[in-house]
Amino acid sequence: MHADRLDNQAAFDLLAEPEHQRLLYGALKAANITRYHPQFEDCVTVARLTWLAAYQNYEPELPANLPDFRKFAFRRIKWRTVDYLRQQTLRTQSQVDLEHALPVAIDPMSDQEAHWQLSALLTDLLHQCRPGERIYLTEFFL
Repeated sequence: MHADRLDNQAAFDLLAEPEHQRLLYGALKAANITRYHPQFEDCVTVARLTWLAAYQNYEPELPANLPDFRKFAFRRIKWRTVDYLRQQTLRTQSQVDLEHALPVAIDPMSDQEAHWQLSALLTDLLHQCRPGERIYLTEFFL
């Protein structure tokens, strides 16, 4: 029997079986995610979506190779969860605290205005330079 890889309902029906639920939570536990982890619910959602992706990307016939698929899905869920947590950690580390973000001014035109001022200055200098100085100015700044 050939399973349709794009049949999401079949993938989630397979996940609904108790042994596969244990597999999912076991993979989360292997990634050090317990129900007391602050991102537990997010990780469960990521694990379920990873199960779906594993189901869709597993090449051999599924009913015949179900034990191998379980190993494949376990590894996929574990490493995708670890990667998800790493990305979340990097994202939170790079965020600016709101207290420090208040004085930060965002002016998208300031860079453009500085570019226009520099262009005007260089144009004025090019008109006043001798030929040798023009070559130096052009090579150095442009």
